[in-house]
Amino acid sequence: MHNLRIAVILGGNRNGRTGPAVTRWFLDRARGHGGAELDVLDVADLGTAEGHGAPLADFGARIDAADAFVVLTPEYNHGYPGPLKAAIDSA
Repeated sequence: MHNLRIAVILGGNRNGRTGPAVTRWFLDRARGHGGAELDVLDVADLGTAEGHGAPLADFGARIDAADAFVVLTPEYNHGYPGPLKAAIDSA
């Protein structure tokens, strides 16, 4: 049996964000259990797309290759950040 492929999506991109620290914490815990291949996708590294739902880098392909995903995101005005929505829409 192959390792479970998990896409770990860091959903915020604002300056001074705490998401990277939370992501490191999660990755440390997940690696401690073994049996999973972790692929970290940071929306801050994906760039912007021209128009709503346009493909962002290789986000869709990496999500498609995953068996599961974990989204680590801040809450903005009772919702999730626009760059995360754009990434999801692009997939």
